[in-house]
Amino acid sequence: MRLYSKLKSGIVIISLLFIPYILHAGDYGASFLNIGVGPRGIAMANAFCSITDDAYSFFWNPAGYAMMNNRQISGMYGPQFGTISNPLANFNTVSIALPLKNKATIAFNWVRLAIDDIPVYGTLSGNSYYERLHDLSLRPTGEQEGAISDQEDALILSFAKLNSLKFNIGWLYNKFVVDVPFGVNFKWVHQSLGMHSASGFSMDAGFQVKINIAENFDTPALGMFSFGMFFRNVSGLTISWDTNHRDVVGASLVWGISQSLPVFSDKNILRISYDNDNQWGAEKSVGIEFSRKNVFALRAGFNKNGFTTGTGFSLWELTFDYAFISHQLNNLHRVGCKLNF
Repeated sequence: MRLYSKLKSGIVIISLLFIPYILHAGDYGASFLNIGVGPRGIAMANAFCSITDDAYSFFWNPAGYAMMNNRQISGMYGPQFGTISNPLANFNTVSIALPLKNKATIAFNWVRLAIDDIPVYGTLSGNSYYERLHDLSLRPTGEQEGAISDQEDALILSFAKLNSLKFNIGWLYNKFVVDVPFGVNFKWVHQSLGMHSASGFSMDAGFQVKINIAENFDTPALGMFSFGMFFRNVSGLTISWDTNHRDVVGASLVWGISQSLPVFSDKNILRISYDNDNQWGAEKSVGIEFSRKNVFALRAGFNKNGFTTGTGFSLWELTFDYAFISHQLNNLHRVGCKLNF
């Protein structure tokens, strides 16, 4: 237990480097919103900006909501380090997406990261090393004196609309159809660490361009091409603490492309995707997914953080997804469920 407590303290220290309590957090403020939401996209190494089309779309690209035909509720459990049953931190999400008339969708999302029992130790006393060297009473005992918790929440309202553009490219073919969904997020962030708290508001926006080449040219083997762009914090995100400190998170951009192709028949679909995220430098991700009859899927991906993989299967109106993330500190697991209703 003592070893586990020390390990937990170490992980917490690392985690604190990425939360707004640090005075120079800058773009690392509210970084819990970058952990990853949705096992399907995570299993493809986050190369999902142009593919997303379910209740997790607020994280990858809110434009994906416009591609939904059914009402859907989703949830994900993401233990952060430790074990699945006894993690060092808990990361959970709940989303509900409701398609409206005129090819529009509205969604409500909640994201939470919670770290409990963060140990607190005594501070150094005295004015110098010399004083502490000669007066043992000034030295901290190294014993835990208490505990605090860190809770970070985001409430996100999303709206998306599908627009279809039709072009006449000649007598040989019908009109060339291009689907262009557009979406926005309105997000409120609240964080608390010990006795202090902070909050902020921001907006995201994104769009996709989807070209069903197979239908446009009546050639099933050509599949579908997709392009997506997602602008995070387009309005800027300022997180104001009750200590009068503010963390300002700048805007960032993710763009991606993907190609879906039938394999042997239209019941087997192979998707290959690439994303480029400039939030903390040009982070490149590559993902692949093979699905069978939209019932079973295998996924894998690779980015600078390592290798990811996962699977998913559907049973009636339920879909279960799992993702595995290799990490230098400890491997991570993500479990999610989606229900159409």
